[in-house]
Amino acid sequence: MFSNASNSNSAPPPAPAEGKPPGSLALVVLTLGLLAALVWAMAPVRPKFEPAPLRLVPSGCPKDLPDFVPSDATEIPVSI
Repeated sequence: MFSNASNSNSAPPPAPAEGKPPGSLALVVLTLGLLAALVWAMAPVRPKFEPAPLRLVPSGCPKDLPDFVPSDATEIPVSI
């Protein structure tokens, strides 16, 4: 009943497509654009900061800066 010979009425199977699909670049650009829009939409609102107004130094304050004393402390003492 079954025959191994090919049937002349059947069409050959389609060949697999090689290379990138024609819309792959557009898909990449669209994906990157949507990701950028998502990041922009999720960014927190930043308030507009203004520096504090300068105040005059009272006359009783010392105007000399203390000397800087370098140290080689590399550990924080732990008290238990």
